[in-house]
Amino acid sequence: MFLVLALAIVIDVWKHKIPNDLLMILLVINLISVHTLNVDLELTFEGMFWRSCQMVLILGILFPFFSIGAIGAGDVKLILISALVMKKPILFFFTIFAIAAVISVIKLFLINKKHRRFKYLTLYVKNLILTKAIGPYIDYGLKSEHKVEYSVHLSIPVFLAAVFCFAFF
Repeated sequence: MFLVLALAIVIDVWKHKIPNDLLMILLVINLISVHTLNVDLELTFEGMFWRSCQMVLILGILFPFFSIGAIGAGDVKLILISALVMKKPILFFFTIFAIAAVISVIKLFLINKKHRRFKYLTLYVKNLILTKAIGPYIDYGLKSEHKVEYSVHLSIPVFLAAVFCFAFF
């Protein structure tokens, strides 16, 4: 699993996309590891029911961010597939975004245009309040190389959260 997640990081950083083929490989590895390694995931009907509820909750939380373009479909699938083998999927999910938040703050203070990002965020929130409509969170004034510079590849926090959750839970 960790090797495939590491490969997902390389491809995500390089091509800004996580291929579905790689996600399918990760899904197969996760399903085999749960079944053959007898990972303690409460594979009873009740355990699977609650795990499914957690996965639907995670998907429900991620969908609005996907719909405004703040997170990619590959990131959503990577998170859900990785959460399948976690003993505590909700904790894994929040660990991912805690790590992503730390990375975002570090990147924000390392780039020179942090005032522009805060200005755009305030304009976006103001527009959201005035129009009462959620639109894509895209700063069209940014050049494409800056959009990449400002983004956080969620494959990195997914990998780090997986290591953390396997190590401590």
